[in-house]
Amino acid sequence: MNEIKLYKLYFATVCGLILISCNNHQEYDSNEEINVLNDVFVELMGTDNYYMPLPAPPYPYSLELCENNEDSMKYLRWENEISTLMVNPKEDSLDLVIAFSDTLISPDNYEHEGILNRIKHIQSYLPDSIDGSVILPMLNFLIDSTKYELQDGLIGKITDTGRYKLRELNQLRKEYPRYKNMVSFRFIGDLRLSRVIFNEERTHAVFYQEYICGAECGAGDLIWVKKQQEQWTIVWRINLWVS
Repeated sequence: MNEIKLYKLYFATVCGLILISCNNHQEYDSNEEINVLNDVFVELMGTDNYYMPLPAPPYPYSLELCENNEDSMKYLRWENEISTLMVNPKEDSLDLVIAFSDTLISPDNYEHEGILNRIKHIQSYLPDSIDGSVILPMLNFLIDSTKYELQDGLIGKITDTGRYKLRELNQLRKEYPRYKNMVSFRFIGDLRLSRVIFNEERTHAVFYQEYICGAECGAGDLIWVKKQQEQWTIVWRINLWVS
């Protein structure tokens, strides 16, 4: 085989490897996925739940509706307690339990429609700090669950949860059928997450979350994150539904 043929064979092999690498690069990464979830978990859930819930107002719900002195005094005591707690909130001593689905989910058809509607008009409300040409391919990839495998066994890998304690959703349901009304711990909400979808450089990522905190309390959001100085942070959220 002469040098020209060897060169052509070498060139074809290298080009083939490059094409395979470029065309088939994964847009999710199990290890980096865990890094994202650990880095942003407390930011995702917030820290308001660290403090005891504010007491519900007494009946009647306004001072003007009080019919007697006793009702008025109850209302004024409640109002004073609220004012005090707003300035000096009390940290909750109970375990703050999040019922976490141990399997990463794919947005269902309802969420697909919401994402697609956002994609149609995304440039009109996209923050200047976010490049639409980067986010759109990842959103399209996110809603096409045929392109990736769902992953389970996450609950032991998400460790940077602040004061929140993760309990596997199905196990918690079996152990405590009325887990949302327990007095030995405080239920914060049910949490389900999609896969984290990355750009090729692993500098930007997007995922979907469902958070249910009661019968008429919950939301579904797209979460956009960016890696800065080796740390993932949330830079944008899109609300898809709320109850």
